[in-house]
Amino acid sequence: MLHERLHLSEPQLLLAIAISSLTQALLMIAGLMAGLVVIVAMMRAIVAQKEVRASDSLFIDNILRALVIVCRADLSWMQLSSKNELLWELEKAARTISETYPRALTTADPSTGAWLKNRCNGIAASLRAKKMWVCIPKSDTREQLEKSLAKCFFEAVSGNWDSIETAENVKLRAKKSSKGRVQLSLGYC
Repeated sequence: MLHERLHLSEPQLLLAIAISSLTQALLMIAGLMAGLVVIVAMMRAIVAQKEVRASDSLFIDNILRALVIVCRADLSWMQLSSKNELLWELEKAARTISETYPRALTTADPSTGAWLKNRCNGIAASLRAKKMWVCIPKSDTREQLEKSLAKCFFEAVSGNWDSIETAENVKLRAKKSSKGRVQLSLGYC
């Protein structure tokens, strides 16, 4: 018998077999765990890439939708419903670039994260400034808006994000007067 050739008692042989089986099982589990860790890391990278791609795509889609509205027949873009639609698309693009895009990128350090957030806020401020153009247009607003949105669209689609127009962040501040009236003032951030 095997246990006699190995000079082991039967219980010792059973213990050695059990330990060997347990070691093989542990090695197999360790291999599965290592494989699982690699798979999880790959999935996280794919999800992060999709989040960045999703925010890229959302931004580009909003800019394209705004551009389509501006390029409508001569006066139809000035109709109240078209203006509201355009304002909404510009706001969605501004929110996507200022909120979603920076969260989708992992900058790995606070300095770069702050720079990215500031840059994205500048792009959003530029888009929000164009909302003011839509609210109170001039005679050349449509032409200027079309050029600006077309450039923004082209730069985003071509991956030249650093060339997208930025503006200083302007906030309206509401304060109450001594008579209880609300007064608005422009404040630059």
